Amino acid sequence: MKRSVLIITLTSVFLFLASLGMIAYTLGWIAPLDIITTNHVVVGDLDYTLSGSFITDETIIVPGTELIDTPFAVDNDSSISSMLRMQVTYTAYAYVGEVLTPSTVIYRGGSTEALYVGFASGFVCPEGEDYWYMTDLAHVFSANSGPQDLILSLYYDGDNTTIDFQGQDVTVKLTIQVSQADHVSWTTLADYDFATGYPNP
Repeated sequence: MKRSVLIITLTSVFLFLASLGMIAYTLGWIAPLDIITTNHVVVGDLDYTLSGSFITDETIIVPGTELIDTPFAVDNDSSISSMLRMQVTYTAYAYVGEVLTPSTVIYRGGSTEALYVGFASGFVCPEGEDYWYMTDLAHVFSANSGPQDLILSLYYDGDNTTIDFQGQDVTVKLTIQVSQADHVSWTTLADYDFATGYPNP
């Protein structure tokens, strides 16, 4: 009886480990993502080094407080051409009836948005889109094109924020996605988040 239990246990462990190996092998083909260091990311044939950071999230902010500590940039070491796009979302507040209500807004660069984002030269958000792209032909990075600035400045705009923001939590998220130029599928290269309590406009 004890021997049967031991054989069944060992067989189960072996099958479990074999299953994990097959899953890892399969996922390696479906989503070849390999994070080498904190800032160096390889996605298939795409190879980028990331830089940039938000200020510390304990900071109490007011309109005009720069939220970027180090400007965001990539260094493209890819051996093939590639595409890159970015999305910025942020918290805004407005009254719905008599209730102050937060909402998550996708930044599109409108003149009345509560957030200001200073993109590097050449980035646009096409009408009807939620992402910012480079304006060159087909938004393509050529192979081994080197460093590219992305976002240089980001802050809540005092002209478009009200006293309603006072004492409320805000979150800002930057998502960077890449794709091989000849393909339509996008892979998230990085997500950067800034969140703080009690902004004080």
